[in-house]
Amino acid sequence: MKLGELHRIFGVAENIYRDAGNTPAADALKAISSLCEGRDTVTVAAFSTLVEKATVTGDVQQATEPTESSGSSTSVAKLRAMLKLLEQFCTLAGGKSAAKDMETFSTMLKPFAAEPVNQFCAKVRIAINQASTRPINRKKKVANPGAVREATAPPRHLSFLREAGTNRDAFDRALATLKSDKNLKLPDLAEIARQYSLSVTAYKSKVAAYSDIEKAFVRETRFENKLR
Repeated sequence: MKLGELHRIFGVAENIYRDAGNTPAADALKAISSLCEGRDTVTVAAFSTLVEKATVTGDVQQATEPTESSGSSTSVAKLRAMLKLLEQFCTLAGGKSAAKDMETFSTMLKPFAAEPVNQFCAKVRIAINQASTRPINRKKKVANPGAVREATAPPRHLSFLREAGTNRDAFDRALATLKSDKNLKLPDLAEIARQYSLSVTAYKSKVAAYSDIEKAFVRETRFENKLR
């Protein structure tokens, strides 16, 4: 199952809990669902592995203290109980694959059971961002100055995009510089897009890579605005 499908399941469940008057549960589902936004084509298994590696490797910064934003009053443990019900529903509906992926997603949450859901979501974003700051590896030896410039271009462009943060003007300049680099090949652009958008997409065109970079910027801007 892809995260896009999981996002829709969470949305339906959120509406059910909200209609039943269980606002904390609905808000928790909305918060966890936000991690799926912009990653529709990533599988649940791949994302779970990404989160597990990111939160285990190295020192993870402590996320901001719990606020009154969505999901703040519900623990990850309670969220896992809700996911267990969704897993059972998927099984009864004949969706064995969906039920298995729901179990995989829930297992990924287990080490964070005592944390508020929104704090967990913030921690995951920080952990993935830290994990993605590793420089792009290039195994081939370069034989001339031109090749050296080409080898350093991908990490340089990635750095410009990250340094822009959520500043629209700075991001637009970084993206324009990226697009104007005629020497940048699709494999390098794809790696930049994957690291910046935190995805595992196998891009088949530069247009698709540029699109995901822009979507990632919009996603992070919206997330930052929610925390204010």
